[in-house]
Amino acid sequence: MTTMSVAQNPSPPSEKPALNNPFLRILGNGVWWANISDDRKDTFVDGYVSGMNDANHLMMGMCEQKRKDLQPSNNNGKFMAEFYEALDLCMLGAEFDFNVDMQKLRGGADEFYTDPQNIRVPIHHALAYVRDKLKGKKSAQELNDELQGWRRAMQ
Repeated sequence: MTTMSVAQNPSPPSEKPALNNPFLRILGNGVWWANISDDRKDTFVDGYVSGMNDANHLMMGMCEQKRKDLQPSNNNGKFMAEFYEALDLCMLGAEFDFNVDMQKLRGGADEFYTDPQNIRVPIHHALAYVRDKLKGKKSAQELNDELQGWRRAMQ
């Protein structure tokens, strides 16, 4: 049996020095993203997608139940209020739908932040942008308009 010296033991990959700054994680933008390891990016995206998909399933279940419970009544105002409540749940649930290839989502976030204009955009917006692009949920113009709004807000 041979023994290995400490110098021969492979050390874990080191994080970039900027990770010592707790404000980077709070900002959660492209500066933070660029300063975490690929493994941490994968872990973050996995957890984010899992949480979003759980929220999606919950909201869509509530939406479906509200739709089933809708009953036309003599009180048209009550029916319309309940109808819009169900519609709101359905629309909110769709915002949590991150059923996309996680590697493409992660790679899309990396690509998103290669544009210096996007560096201040929070990661949750970057991931939503990439998701919508991957799913074809929005036109190129809609994506661009949304992105321009985020950029203005983060200046």
